[in-house]
Amino acid sequence: MADSNNRYDGIVIGSGLGGLTAGALAAKAGARVLLLERHYLFGGAATVFKRKKMQIEVGLHELDGLDEGDVKYPLFQRLGLFEQLTFVPVPEFYTLRHPQLGDAPFVMPEGVERAQAAVTTRFPQHAEGIKQWFATLIAIRTKLRTLSDHSHDRGWMLRHLPTFPIQFREIVRFEKMTVGTFLQQLFGDDEAIKLLLCANLAYYSASPDLSLLYFAAAQGSYHAGGGHYIKGGSQQLSNLLVKQIEQAGGRALSRRTAVEILVEKGRAVGVRHLNHQGEDAQCDYAPVIMGNAAPNLLADMLPEKFAEPMRRKHAAQKLSPSLWSLYLGLDSSPNALGMEGYSNFIMPSWMERLDQLAENSDLLSAMPAEKMPYFVATNYDRLAHGLEGGGQSLVVLCGLDRLENWQGLEEEAYRSKKAAWQQAIIEALLKQFPKLADHIVYQEMATARTVAHYLNTPGGAVYGYSQALTSAGRKRSKAQTDLPGLYLASAFASPGGGFTGAMLAGQNAYRSAARQIGWPIKWD
Repeated sequence: MADSNNRYDGIVIGSGLGGLTAGALAAKAGARVLLLERHYLFGGAATVFKRKKMQIEVGLHELDGLDEGDVKYPLFQRLGLFEQLTFVPVPEFYTLRHPQLGDAPFVMPEGVERAQAAVTTRFPQHAEGIKQWFATLIAIRTKLRTLSDHSHDRGWMLRHLPTFPIQFREIVRFEKMTVGTFLQQLFGDDEAIKLLLCANLAYYSASPDLSLLYFAAAQGSYHAGGGHYIKGGSQQLSNLLVKQIEQAGGRALSRRTAVEILVEKGRAVGVRHLNHQGEDAQCDYAPVIMGNAAPNLLADMLPEKFAEPMRRKHAAQKLSPSLWSLYLGLDSSPNALGMEGYSNFIMPSWMERLDQLAENSDLLSAMPAEKMPYFVATNYDRLAHGLEGGGQSLVVLCGLDRLENWQGLEEEAYRSKKAAWQQAIIEALLKQFPKLADHIVYQEMATARTVAHYLNTPGGAVYGYSQALTSAGRKRSKAQTDLPGLYLASAFASPGGGFTGAMLAGQNAYRSAARQIGWPIKWD
C-alpha cells in the first residue's frame, strides 16, 4: 500500500495545455494533483525560451475568440484566466501576399462584417458565396457552443434528441463535409478566393480535406471574437495553471519522466517515474490518471494486456502535420522596416491552388531548390507583447514540415541541411521585406525533428491526429479510454489540436473523470 505522501486525487502525465487544464480544473474542485513533466519547462508548446536577453515565443501567434460566444469562454471564466492574464488584441486577423492578388498584400480585418466587406470588395463576383461562407462559419460556431455548454448534461442531450436535426441543422448538414468541398460549392474553380479565405489553413491542417465543422469553429471564432496574444507570452498561461495546481496542495515536478502506468485489478492506479538521468524511480498513486500524450505513448507505459488494445484502437488514425519555425532577432523594429502586418502569410507563386498546401510539407525533404515554402511571419512588435527583448525585436517564421524530412541524417548532415534551409527561407522573406536584410542579428531554426524531441509527439505532430473526416468530431478519440481510471487530455483527443483544442480536450478529460469521482462538472 502507498503511504499518504505519495497518494493523490489525480496524476497528470505531461504539462501541455491539455494536461494543465485538466489538472487545474481538478485543483479547482479541491483535488490534490501531481503533475509530471519530462522537460525543465512546463507548458509543452505553450512556452517561452530565452536567448541571452531576448525571450522567444515557442508556439502562440494568436488565440481565437475570447468573446462570450467562444466555446472556451466558460472554461476561461472557471479558471479565472480573464482576471489573472492580459489578452492583447491583434490588430488584424492576417495579411496575405500572393502573386494572384497583385502587388499589395490583402489585409483580412478583424470582425465578421469588416472581413466580409473586404473580401467582397476584392471578389465582387462572389458576393453571394462570400456571404454564405461567413454566415456558415458563424452558424456552426454558435451551434457548437450550445452543444459544448450541455455536453456534460446527458438529460439535456436526451431531451433535445428528437429535435436535433432541426435545432442543429448546420451540424447535421456539414458534419460530413470538408473545407475543400464547401469552397468548391461556393466558388467553383476560382482558387484565388480560396487561398485568400484560408490563408491560415496550416493553423489546422496541411490540406483542405479537413472537417468543415472543426475549421468553422476555430476560423469563425477568429472572425467573430478576434485574435489575442497573452501579454508576456504563452508561458504566462502555463505558469498560472501550474500555480493553481500547487495552490490546491498539489505538486508540479519538472524533469520527471513517466515510464509506467500502474494497473491493479483492471484499473489504472498510479504512475512510476524517473528523473532526467533515468534514475530515482518513484511510484505515486491516484484513482485518476490523465495523460497529456499520444495514445501510443501511453500504451507503451501499460502492461501489454492493456497496451495492445489501445494501440489497435488508434492504429488507423493519421497524424497531423509538423511544423518548422525560424526565430529572428532584429536590432530595429520591423514596423519601421516595411513589415506592417502582425501575421504575414507568404504564398509562393507555384502555389496556385489551395490543395497544393500539402506539397509544402515535403519541400524540406531535399536541399533548397527553386521552390520555396509557404510560411507565416509573425511580427510581435505590432502589439504590446510584454516579452523581454533585450534591445531586439522578435519575428517568428513558421511553415509545414514532416519528421521524415530529417530522419536518418547524421548530426553534421542534419545541421548542414537545416542551415541551408534557414538561409533560403530568410532570403524568401527578404524578397517580401528587403529592409530587414541589414537588421537580423539573431537566427535559430527548429524543425519537425526539434518538435518531436521536445514535445515527445509521434511524427512531430503538433495538432495530434489530423482533422480529416475519419478522425474529427464524433470519430475522434474520446477522453475516457478503455482502461478505467485512464483519460486522454491532449490534442489527440476530442476536439483536437491548437491552444483552444488542447484546453478543451483537457476540460473533457476532467469532466469524464469527474463523473466517476464526484467532482463538479457544471459551471456557469
